[in-house]
Amino acid sequence: MPEARSKFLSNKTESWRSSGISNLEELYCCVDDFCQQFIPLWHQQLIENGLLKRRREASLSLSEVMMLLIEHH
Repeated sequence: MPEARSKFLSNKTESWRSSGISNLEELYCCVDDFCQQFIPLWHQQLIENGLLKRRREASLSLSEVMMLLIEHH
């Protein structure tokens, strides 16, 4: 597993607002770190359950979509 770029991922009990994340760039790094760890596990689970049909590249990455959702929530 790649090492997290942010200390936020090591403390899962705090929300990003109370964790001291001061800008969107740092928040994006946290989201991207999560996605880099989650996506391979998710795809493996889909393969094992026979649910993965095809993997087309989207115009936005999962990290970018999640960041937009968080920012506008």
